[in-house]
Amino acid sequence: MKHSHMAYGRWLVLVLVSVLPGTVHIPRAQAEVDYSQRIISLLLIGGSSTDIEDRRVAWGLRQRGWEGFVRLVVRPQLDAGVRRIQIHNPFGALPDEPMQFDQYIHARSAGLTFLTEGFVEAWKPVIEGRYTDGEPVEVIAYLGKLPDDPDFQKLLDAGDTTGWLARAVVSLSLPLEAGMSLGFDASASAAEQSPTHRLTELLQSLGIRIYIEARPYKYTPHWFDNNVIITDRFWKRSDPLEHPGDSGKWAAGNDQLTGEIVRIVFPKHAEDPVNWRLDLRRVLDDGHTASVPLYNVLVRGTRLEDVLSPGP
Repeated sequence: MKHSHMAYGRWLVLVLVSVLPGTVHIPRAQAEVDYSQRIISLLLIGGSSTDIEDRRVAWGLRQRGWEGFVRLVVRPQLDAGVRRIQIHNPFGALPDEPMQFDQYIHARSAGLTFLTEGFVEAWKPVIEGRYTDGEPVEVIAYLGKLPDDPDFQKLLDAGDTTGWLARAVVSLSLPLEAGMSLGFDASASAAEQSPTHRLTELLQSLGIRIYIEARPYKYTPHWFDNNVIITDRFWKRSDPLEHPGDSGKWAAGNDQLTGEIVRIVFPKHAEDPVNWRLDLRRVLDDGHTASVPLYNVLVRGTRLEDVLSPGP
């Protein structure tokens, strides 16, 4: 398995090398999504503990690995009707630094095999629908910021384009091999000719679903038709119609964005199913998708259909 994803990485590097330096337009391909399932179960991995040695990862992953995590945390949610999942920083995140795009490489360098081994074997059956009677499940691997990341920038500054591409592909290798969608943190300001935008264009042309964070800028129309993932709070705070004196100076309007809008909801009373329901409905009523920490809600007995139902 290790050799296969590295071989895939070398192949994709060759393709990327041939595309990124030029100005060739890459046709867009979007995987079909069932928009009747406009709810995503958010699973915070990096940042779920304070243990720096484990890259702040809890969930018993060190003890049980990804197979145990899927069996004990994910599959009960699939049984409850969940069909879309966001794993936030799947390879951990350290404090006092931006979330890392190459977090897989950092976890591997730290010898954290409980994060880097068994990942594909655990997640691929989920995505292919092995536990949902053949119904596929979308899993979004939400990674860190690629623009201005020091490890990547150092390669660009040295003119090592191939090294930049190789590092990017290895960073994505496990989620790609598992068949996941990808979330790119803090990418909405990246220019059209930037390596970040070119990389997302290529991935989408290969049928890989991409989400960029956060609201695009007025001067980045090349992102307007992309899927956007953003905290609910910042979505509202950055609305140029609601805040013309601030966001109106830089932010693209809601009506300019044509991709799926995924709003991450963190209710104030996470233990209260009523408040979860109200927050979810507010996002859904806007025609958007809500990404929320559903695990604690579902284990308390709330059914997914009740969370989604339009009733009072």
